[in-house]
Amino acid sequence: MKKTYIYGAMAAGLLLTGCKSDDFNPNDGRSEIDKVLYVNMNIRGDIMDGTRAAIDNGTPVDNATNSDFDSGTGESEVSNAYFVFYDEDGNTVGEVINVALKNPVTVTGNGSTVERYYQSTVPVSVNKGEKDPVQVVCYINPISPASLQNPLSTIETVTREELYTTNAGQKYFAMSNSVFYPTGDDDTKRKPQVAVPVASNQLFATESAAQAALEEVGQPNVINIYVERYASKLNFKAVEAEDYVTATSLINDNSEIPVVLSFVPEFWAVNACCTESYVVKSFRTEPEAGAVIADDYTFSVMDSRINASSVTAPDLENGGVKGIPVYGTPLTIENSWQWNSPAYNRSYWSCSPAYFNLNYPRVSSDVVEGGINQHYFSYDELGVKKGTYSADDTSDHYFHETTVGGRALISENPAAAVPSVIYVGTYKLSLNGTPLADETTFYTYMNGSNGHPLVYFDAQATSDLGISKIDGGESMLRRFIEQASGLYKYDEETEEYVRFDITDEDDMKTLVSVLDVKFPDDEVKGDMVLSERCRTLQFKNGANTTGIYVAAGNGYRAIGSGEKDITLVEANKALMSQVGYCYKYMEGAGYFNIPVKHYGWYRKGNTQKDATKIDWNLVRVGDFGMVRNHAYSVEATKITGLATGIGGKSNPIVPPSDTKDYYVAYRVNILKWAMLPKQSVEL
Repeated sequence: MKKTYIYGAMAAGLLLTGCKSDDFNPNDGRSEIDKVLYVNMNIRGDIMDGTRAAIDNGTPVDNATNSDFDSGTGESEVSNAYFVFYDEDGNTVGEVINVALKNPVTVTGNGSTVERYYQSTVPVSVNKGEKDPVQVVCYINPISPASLQNPLSTIETVTREELYTTNAGQKYFAMSNSVFYPTGDDDTKRKPQVAVPVASNQLFATESAAQAALEEVGQPNVINIYVERYASKLNFKAVEAEDYVTATSLINDNSEIPVVLSFVPEFWAVNACCTESYVVKSFRTEPEAGAVIADDYTFSVMDSRINASSVTAPDLENGGVKGIPVYGTPLTIENSWQWNSPAYNRSYWSCSPAYFNLNYPRVSSDVVEGGINQHYFSYDELGVKKGTYSADDTSDHYFHETTVGGRALISENPAAAVPSVIYVGTYKLSLNGTPLADETTFYTYMNGSNGHPLVYFDAQATSDLGISKIDGGESMLRRFIEQASGLYKYDEETEEYVRFDITDEDDMKTLVSVLDVKFPDDEVKGDMVLSERCRTLQFKNGANTTGIYVAAGNGYRAIGSGEKDITLVEANKALMSQVGYCYKYMEGAGYFNIPVKHYGWYRKGNTQKDATKIDWNLVRVGDFGMVRNHAYSVEATKITGLATGIGGKSNPIVPPSDTKDYYVAYRVNILKWAMLPKQSVEL
């Protein structure tokens, strides 16, 4: 028999029941007296087990043998319920109503996933001068009930930091109305249903009339209010990483000495995750200035953004607005994904606080504490800060809803805008078969004969020749000096400028004394965006550069302040241009970045589902993200690649746009937690 999963993994249906319309006829205007109305409420919770299933073209399905929903375990417990009633103008009516839940009733044989409910008759006070209630929002296990009494015009902007409370070891997840676009005739005018409508014949003038309605067969006047958790759920696991085989290359003869890197995982976390969740699912319009405004997308506009054939930056010369993306023509119904499901009383997308960010970080220096509502972990926070877990922790954990729109996709670094699993660890190294000390800092620069980046090390602080700290290895400093092509000295005998000879010890000592491997100063970097893992060759501040000339395309110029000299900043820019950048792995630390896929990824219109690298120009709204009441399961089934280096352990980890992003295995579950097909990822 077909099962109908009605919004979800709890499908907590709140039912408001009524009697015949002639039992009570409310005045269409404001009440002339204080009065009490009664409503019957059945708080319904789902206790059925779900089954694994496959997604069909990005649209969850539910039938007798194939379901994309799962109820979860111990995540549907209800401690209490609060109801806020609104009049036709969206203003609150009466006070917030708290309902104590006792004696759950179990129903069998009805073919519904809603099998457990709590029943109560509740008085609703209507004060003189207030209009009668015509809509209601339900809050289950609310974190802060006192602040829920806001008009509907602002309720979509109210946020919470906590996702659940705990009592005696039991988690009580905060939930609120399932928000979706109901069926309508005009998609250009249809707005999301935030509060559930209450008809006049579903209000009762007396408690006895309300009680009598509960005895009606089938309770024909019942109104269902389905709720969804604020939280999304994710678990992560990975296989042991394969050794990464490369080499270090000695200068002068360019011989390669084998180096083997073994990744030792330490922690994982969801990076770029929102720090707050809206108390109800939001579909607010994305405004030019970034602030949330009191208007919702119509269905047609929201769908045109989610299922657009392309997203591009605006043409400012032709009237485009900076920061507001331009959406292409809509995908065909066959190639789009169906993110709204009135039949299931749910939607599979929403606007989280991250939707309204004006800018997304390109590198760690763009992250200002408190300046963005997404959090980027540093290495130092892992294992210490809430939301980070040991590498062997494969259990479910709970996170804030995090979604982004077209503004993120046209940003300079969309990879850092979407929520991602970061898998963080350190490398153990062996050089020519000899293990090196734990937490050995190393650098990667250019590729060796097998196509893998070559490895270099810090120089000895006491070596005037820049000899590597690692016996048998090569230092990054010496390798950079070999690469530098524009450093000259003046030969008094030939009266010519000649290039420094790195095979000459005196020349090497001169260069080692004045040069360093470092992140360029702001004056040198200018407007250039560089990841914190980047390092280049630079002159030391205050170094004695007498006798050193820089060839930067306009002759041989001494470093100084004279008219014919080159400034230190200009000299460093020239060096940076000549040698480029290496990538630092401070104390061997690195990470893999795995963007979390959402339903949009599975639409037939996605041409890169089987690609090995994400082309962010082809990514659409809904391809990546974490939506409330969905459960994501990420599994790395093979790890053969090289992690991205961590250049500073106190710096936020912001995936740079030039790094490889990896597809991952995960499934999604919604209220019931809705499930996506399991995939595997190779790193």
